[in-house]
This record gives sequence, C-alpha cells and structure tokens, in this order.
Amino acid sequence: MKKLILLFIATSIFAGLAFGQASASFGYDRDIIMEDMNEYVRLIGADSDGFYALRIDEKDDLHLEFFNGATMNRESTNQLILPMVSGIKSEYVEMFYIDSKLILFTQVVNNTSKEKSLYIQHVNKSGQIIGEPKIIGKLTNQNISVDFNVEMTPNQQNIFVYYSRPFQTYNEEPFFFKVYDADMEEIYNNKIKLPLVDEAFTIIQTEIANSGNIYMLAKIEPDPRRAKRMKVLIYDYKLLRFDNLTKTVDEFEVKGKKYILVDAIFGLDNEENVDIYGFLVRKGKTNYEGIFHQKLNTQTKEFMTPGDAKKADYMFSKTEKPDFRSERLIETYDQMYNYKLLDVLQLSNGGSVVIAEHVNHWVDSIIVPGSKEVIYTDYYKHNDVLVAYCNA
Repeated sequence: MKKLILLFIATSIFAGLAFGQASASFGYDRDIIMEDMNEYVRLIGADSDGFYALRIDEKDDLHLEFFNGATMNRESTNQLILPMVSGIKSEYVEMFYIDSKLILFTQVVNNTSKEKSLYIQHVNKSGQIIGEPKIIGKLTNQNISVDFNVEMTPNQQNIFVYYSRPFQTYNEEPFFFKVYDADMEEIYNNKIKLPLVDEAFTIIQTEIANSGNIYMLAKIEPDPRRAKRMKVLIYDYKLLRFDNLTKTVDEFEVKGKKYILVDAIFGLDNEENVDIYGFLVRKGKTNYEGIFHQKLNTQTKEFMTPGDAKKADYMFSKTEKPDFRSERLIETYDQMYNYKLLDVLQLSNGGSVVIAEHVNHWVDSIIVPGSKEVIYTDYYKHNDVLVAYCNA
C-alpha cells in the first residue's frame, strides 16, 4: 500500500550577501579560517588523498585549494587565472575533478560579434591552465541571453552540457545536449526539438540517465485570454522524455485532479521510473493543501499512481496547516508559502523522498555617505525544511 509521510524540520539560517564568510566547516572538528569577504564557491572533487575546493576572495579572484583528506589541513592554495580568448578574459562556469584530472569550463562573451562561447580545458594541480581552450558550444545574436548548463552525469564519470535558444512562443527551437569524458572527448551529442509548438513554457528541470535518455519538466504558461480571467495564474506541467535509441520525444501531462499543482520536481530511480512531486492548492488560492506525487513507469509509459488526492497525494491535516503560519515564516507575509523544491532522493527500499526548504528573500539599500553610490544587499533567511517520504 502506497503511503506518504510528512516531516517538518525547523531551522533558521540567515545570510546577507554583502558580508563575507569568516570560516567554513569541512568536518566535525575542523574549521578553515578565511579572510573577510572570502568564501568557498564549491567543492571540486576528491580522491583517496584529499579534495579540491574553489575559493573566491574580496577581489573576485578564484583560488584552487587542496586539503589533505586525513588531516583536513590545507596543503596548497593557488590562484586560478582564467584564460584569455581573442583578447577577452573568460568567465568561470564550472570545474570538476574526474579520473585524477581537473577540468575547467569557461565562457567568453563577445559583445562586438554578439557571440557567447563555452570552452573546456584541463588545469594542473597548481591551478595553471594546460594548453588552449577547446570550444564546445556557441550562441549568437539574441541567443547570448541564455546560459550554458554544466553538471555531472549520474554515474559521476562524465560531464553533461546542455543549452537552448531563447523563445517566447516555441517554434521548434533546438535544445542541445552533449556529454564529455575526463579527456575532454565528446561522447554524446543530440539536438532535440520538443513537441510543444506554439506553447510558451520554461524547462524547469533537466536530467540525463546513464542510458542517455533525457528527461525534462516543462512549466507551461496559460493562454493569455484564459490568464486574464484567473485570480491566481494556473500553469500546466508536462514531463518530456527523449529516447536515445529511437530519437523520439514522449510527453506526459502532470496534474492533480481535485487540486491545482503548483511547482514540481522529479527524480529517477535505477530503472528510470520517474517520481514527480509538487505542492497542491485550491483553485484561486495560494495556501498549500497537500503534497502531490505521481510515479511514471517509462517502460509501459503509464503512471503507476494516478494523481488522485485520495490514493496518491498527501493532504495536510488540520493540525499540520498552522505550521505554515509559524511566526518565523510570516515575517515577509507574501512569502509564507515560498518553499523551494530542492531534490528527490531514491531509497534502497524502492521509496523516494522529496526535500523542500522555506526561504525568505528581500533587498535593502544604503547610500554611501558623501556620494550618490547606492549599495544593494540581498538577504536570504532559510527557515523550515519539509521532507515527505513515499514508500512506493
């Protein structure tokens, strides 16, 4: 019998982006002390000897650092000098450590020729660039407004690159998908057109499976004529699946029955069944009524759970609903239900877990005394973590 279980975890983490991070914890008994206005961008990767981290300083310079895995001591720190391409300094995009190789991704925006190009190259362990950058993607003209996406594949052995051209109403603009190995060789390349012609939509999540199949979640805007009559905008959601063998794209409508689905996220299990989660509201309302869940069997192309509130979803009880109006969550009243869906985790027992976090965001500004300069500070307050578990 399928069952959803809910858990609230109360937290409160506050961050102001105008202030530097003084220390970072890399273990239960070790703090890494840094100068003011320094912070770690991300962990790059690890091996049996230790791990690499990327730090940014008060001048926005990047530093590659290596930590001994046994002692947690920082053994080396070297400035990472980003390469110049045709006289233009590149911008950092991503960096990975795979198969004992450091792999750097940068982009170059040429405003004169209206081009944005993505490059890949190796870096040695002292942070020095090896060889010439290799171009692996290009956007031109108005297309330079979009970003290149670079992330690890599920097996953690290769790098997944994807990007698309911008559009307002879709007219078969291509989506580009590529995979590179640790030697910077392209081992996968597909250009896909989606079956959503004449729709206005945003792809809010993209995942590649080890099979090379690609899954995308589309958030589709309502028809402008319908939108004018809506008190609260209602978006449609579709799961798209690109089959790497047949080179075809299937689409699956994702929706609640009694309630309206707002926001969604999905995760894949080892058989590429898709667990889709989201929040449910009443039509015209913003108050959460429950958590949506559907599971798609991609072999039969049918939903294993029907998206029916009585059988598939978790509806909040009268005792749980007041938790959403806790004092710590309503400081910014219109962000009371500002939960961000973070991840879907697959469990060894066949179940899955969705994780969401409540975040408040606001911006303050100050005028520098004696000048007209205005400094803006973004504030983020991280509150409760919401976890829901489904046993099937």
